[in-house]
Amino acid sequence: MSNDSNRNGLSYGLILLAMAAGIVLGMMMARNRFFNQYQEESALSYKVRETMDLIQRRYVDEIASDSLTDEMLNAMLNTLDPHSRYLSAEMMAKESEQLQGHFDGIGVVLRRCGDTSCVGQILEDGPAREAGLMPGDRIIWVDTLPVVERKTAADEVVKHIRGRRHSTVDLGIMRRGEEGIRHYKIKRDVVKTHTVNYAEMLDSRNGYIRISGFAEQTHKEFCEGVAKLKKKGMKRLIIDLRGNGGGLLEASLRIADELLPQGNMIVYTQGYHQRKTEVKSTSNGIYTEGDLIVLIDETSASASEVLAGAIQDNDRGVIMGRRSFGKGLVQGQFDLADGSALWLTTARYYTPSGRCIQKPYKDGYEEYFISNYQQALEESMHDSIDAQLADTTKYYTKNGRVVYGGGGIVPDKVIPLKKYNDILYYNQLSREAVMFDYAFEYVSRNVKQLMRQYKTAAAFEKQFVVTDRMIAEMVARGEKKGIGRNEKSLKAYSRLMKSMIKAYIGQSLFGDDLYYKLIIVEDDELQKALKY
Repeated sequence: MSNDSNRNGLSYGLILLAMAAGIVLGMMMARNRFFNQYQEESALSYKVRETMDLIQRRYVDEIASDSLTDEMLNAMLNTLDPHSRYLSAEMMAKESEQLQGHFDGIGVVLRRCGDTSCVGQILEDGPAREAGLMPGDRIIWVDTLPVVERKTAADEVVKHIRGRRHSTVDLGIMRRGEEGIRHYKIKRDVVKTHTVNYAEMLDSRNGYIRISGFAEQTHKEFCEGVAKLKKKGMKRLIIDLRGNGGGLLEASLRIADELLPQGNMIVYTQGYHQRKTEVKSTSNGIYTEGDLIVLIDETSASASEVLAGAIQDNDRGVIMGRRSFGKGLVQGQFDLADGSALWLTTARYYTPSGRCIQKPYKDGYEEYFISNYQQALEESMHDSIDAQLADTTKYYTKNGRVVYGGGGIVPDKVIPLKKYNDILYYNQLSREAVMFDYAFEYVSRNVKQLMRQYKTAAAFEKQFVVTDRMIAEMVARGEKKGIGRNEKSLKAYSRLMKSMIKAYIGQSLFGDDLYYKLIIVEDDELQKALKY
């Protein structure tokens, strides 16, 4: 064998030896990392168990361990950001129900009346309406279980009323003006809940759709609403996202796809452990042409902001209202073995222009959630919203218009919050639910007469009148709650108060459609959108 062959053999041998040594070293390092990680996790687990044991054995009061664990997990997650949270198995069931858009029950909304749960509203397609329950009916027992006790909370009554589909619930009901207890056996069924609350024409050319949240059925309901409005001659669409705190991101993306021509960026997400993921519109849009206005306010958040941002950055429509909440964090759901789950922030979402609209949360949990109201009030005192921008970094829409990030979607056309002093009294009555409570009490006292006199929602809308005497009764109720009478505000807003009371009464008797039909007439912000 030649010297070259010997050298080559030696080189190969050294290479193989180095590879083997590298593999062994890598395995040793991996084992050490695993061992160190195992030690850290074991120490953490021991520390948590030790702390829990000390609390249970030594704390001054009795503590429920499950409750303590839930609180501990939420406290830990709150140190990360305001939206990562722990949900118990019971909370997960409620959240899933809301997102699915249906539940098994009889179709009533309960209200608390002193120590009794009352029927506040009867849902349109539920078994309770067919059975003959009425708003104001007081629930005395559920399946022979007495519930007329202060310790029986409304959510406990709901638990007893709900149950497996096609099973039967036995209710004992007291109705005002009647002696004795009525018995109702009602078969439970699927009860649908809607996130597209209202879809109607405002006039001969303007269609209006209100979306209160994003759930599994929202996209379907939206498309049905648009199709109905197009048949009625809609030339312009107003989408109302005020008060919409979000929900399923997928539902928001699908609605954006219905509004944007093919190939437009809707949103992209990115995180430390998640690579950049882009979502673009397809060719399936149901309303990709035609005028479009989107209404937002300080409580529009998350999936609402994704939709508004996509419309704004692609110059597809006009955003009107007030700066939105500013939630630009994406949560992933991670199920745990006992049916509970973690909602953990895994990424940030960015509008097509590159804006991350997540507002800062360094000042603490409470400040984060109340700052949007303070912001809306401050912005109402200035002529230009630009003066209130925390971040003046410029971003550009598809057509080159300047937009800003730094927290929330800034509207193209700002509708300031009404000056606080001008509407303080009305806001107090609204915040303390004085008008809402008065309307429900009125229904409870007069339900049989109302149902006889107004056979249909149309008849109620046309004929029912809120009198000055009713306003005086409502004001007296407010005074009992410590809200002093304000003559100036009463003069300025009595018409609005009458409209709201009529809408609440109509909602109890005939459902949400009538409620929204009655309040939009007095909705100043919506009227401004119509005139824009």
